Amino acid sequence: IMQSSARQHDFVPFYVKELKALRTEMQLVKDGTLAVGITHGDPFADNVLVNPDTGELSSFIDIEDICCGPLLFDLACCAIGCCFKVSSTGDEDEKDSRYPQVLDMSLLAALIDGYWADRRLPEVEKQHFV
Repeated sequence: IMQSSARQHDFVPFYVKELKALRTEMQLVKDGTLAVGITHGDPFADNVLVNPDTGELSSFIDIEDICCGPLLFDLACCAIGCCFKVSSTGDEDEKDSRYPQVLDMSLLAALIDGYWADRRLPEVEKQHFV
């Protein structure tokens, strides 16, 4: 009974679509289109140590999710975890409840600039970084 009722849930069409997209992207990994390497797996701000004197990256911590996978994954996860800010209506004390968080393009640009200092994204990865 539970299995059949779960299939009727409103979110099922969304997840079916997302699963199809994920399978398409993973095929790009299998066929070598997207670069594969060692990834952190959880590159959020709370897993990064920064030198307080220089502001430079000192190290990553919380490394139990390290694996081999598409390099673009870590960049995308870092963007999700570090480049959003609380949205507002313009009044500093008032949040916009319609959009609790918005992408901060200046943070995203800084992340990409820093990433590109060590590894430029091939064109195919730029196309799939969404």
